Amino acid sequence: MAARPATRAGVEQVRFSAAEAGPLLGRALFEAAAGRLRPVVGRTCPLSEAARTHTAIDAREVLGRTLLTAG
Repeated sequence: MAARPATRAGVEQVRFSAAEAGPLLGRALFEAAAGRLRPVVGRTCPLSEAARTHTAIDAREVLGRTLLTAG
């Protein structure tokens, strides 16, 4: 089977009109409130490590969201 060219788009390239975004946002909030939509947290770090954490994010060493904690 011959390889087919593929393209991919990041979430930052997705654009919705206000009429499209409203219902989607409502559905996302409904699912989040029901506990069925949760972010992927890849790393949690103390605020004192913010510089090192930002370097890891820039280097794409972390999958998902990175949280800085006050403790």
